[in-house]
Amino acid sequence: TLSAMYSPSIDGGVMAFYVLTTNAQVEKVKEILTQELQKLTTVVVTPAELDAAKTALKTQAAVETQTVGSLANITALDELYGLGFNNYQSYSSKIDRVQGEDVQRIAKKYFNSAQASWVIVNSSKK
Repeated sequence: TLSAMYSPSIDGGVMAFYVLTTNAQVEKVKEILTQELQKLTTVVVTPAELDAAKTALKTQAAVETQTVGSLANITALDELYGLGFNNYQSYSSKIDRVQGEDVQRIAKKYFNSAQASWVIVNSSKK
């Protein structure tokens, strides 16, 4: 299992990756994840990868605005971040403008091992 999440904040934010694996594979998974993140800084993503990511992000955004509570949360945070309460209405068009080079530029800025922290949770029963 692999997933990722981003939680923005006024003072930065967190980009987190979640990987479910066996104890024996922890170091291998760390190595692979590090290599994949590093690859984003050196290789431009393919058009197919970029299109898939854009579709996923736009779909997620559409789902997140379906309830009054989540829409209130989104508009409040956008207002707090200085984006304006109606920023969500232009999200899809902004995502459509992202290019592979943009992904690479942002990866270079934020994906460096000096800023990374690893949290390993072992839930094996003894």
